[in-house]
Amino acid sequence: MESVLDLVPTELKLRDRLGVVVDADTDVAKRWRQLRGRCRDAGVILPDAPDPNGTLVETPRGRFGVWLMPDNRADGALEAFLETMIPQDDRVRGLARAATRRARRVGAPFRTTDEPKAILGAWLAWQDPPAKPYGMAITSRALGDSELARRFVGWLSRLFELG
Repeated sequence: MESVLDLVPTELKLRDRLGVVVDADTDVAKRWRQLRGRCRDAGVILPDAPDPNGTLVETPRGRFGVWLMPDNRADGALEAFLETMIPQDDRVRGLARAATRRARRVGAPFRTTDEPKAILGAWLAWQDPPAKPYGMAITSRALGDSELARRFVGWLSRLFELG
């Protein structure tokens, strides 16, 4: 993660359009401060807090965007974002969540912060075919649409003027 942050000042000076997608991990405010500091080093000022719809700012060269996974507000990572794309009426979703939590109680060694990754992995393991990579799960429509996914796509569209 730190290597991506370290690239931001240089990339801001080289590109007309730049989007950065990073996990908030365990402290969204800390991650935002880290990004703000790197941007300030490049002469780009980010707002005090991330925009829930994805942050966009104008730079001397063009436009810069930041999306903190999962939703620009909460601690977490890509997997929490992707879990929102599991269809709400999918009964296996609840089973994956319950099985993952039970596995943790009986000694599964994954970290608490990785629970969303474990839930998503369990759910994907029970699809046909099992255990599709994230990108394939999206393109095959195993993972569907969500309000959060629409916000993310909207942010990308505004950043890169896609329509």
